[in-house]
Amino acid sequence: IRIQLDLIDKLIEKNPKKAHNKFNKLYQEFKSPRALFGMAVSLNKLAMASSDTNEAAKLQGIAAAKFCQVMSLNLVPLFLFMSAGRTCLELRRHRHERGALIKALKMMKSQFPNAFDYASELAYEYLKQRKFTKAIDEMRAVLNRWPQKAGKERVLMGIVFKWQQSKGKY
Repeated sequence: IRIQLDLIDKLIEKNPKKAHNKFNKLYQEFKSPRALFGMAVSLNKLAMASSDTNEAAKLQGIAAAKFCQVMSLNLVPLFLFMSAGRTCLELRRHRHERGALIKALKMMKSQFPNAFDYASELAYEYLKQRKFTKAIDEMRAVLNRWPQKAGKERVLMGIVFKWQQSKGKY
């Protein structure tokens, strides 16, 4: 189905709705991760083109879910996983969907264990959600793995410890 997918990819710019429908048909038939990714790209393109803010938000939410869904499929090529993952993270951040963002960050961290940014951002997201124990655990892991890069994490851990001491939690 590679040839079909390539042809539909070219259609996204001209007619994202038609492209979405064609990707959907291929996904239903073959469960292709690339077809699902194409559906997500088409929906995101439709969201950006919509003048109705409610419709745009709805389409973008569906697109975000599909980008994230690509990451949970079996046998996803690494480049496709990374592309879907980065877009999933971007949309989750933009939409302030913290729970879904953490789930996606965990998936990216698991797939790319040597990537400092995903581990660091996961710690920071836990901190923003006031999940201090998880944040500290992640920050410690980041400090142990990348001591030369983890300046922000060291400072944040100190702030959390001080705050918790003032509240009598340590």
